[in-house]
Amino acid sequence: MKGYESLLRSSYNWLKGIPAAPGLYVGNAYIYSKESIVVKDGTIDDVDEAISAFHEALERSKKELDKIFKVAKEKMGEHRAAIFEAQLLILEDPELIGVIEKEL
Repeated sequence: MKGYESLLRSSYNWLKGIPAAPGLYVGNAYIYSKESIVVKDGTIDDVDEAISAFHEALERSKKELDKIFKVAKEKMGEHRAAIFEAQLLILEDPELIGVIEKEL
């Protein structure tokens, strides 16, 4: 029988990473890739449109974060998923939103 390294190297879906513990793991792999964010310099011609776009982005972010919070709560428990709830509260902070709106 082939050694496990030989089997892994001939596998079509072999991934090499940084192990958290020694040994071999068979199961789902999750690949994290950093998304690059581009912020454009420029001026805002229509402030009302910019504020509206900001609020739309806030709503989309809240919906996405709420989904993540629910999944995390189910899989990790309420205590560990609380970080996502805290991030949701940040998105609803009237002082932060007010400061951003003034900057627009």
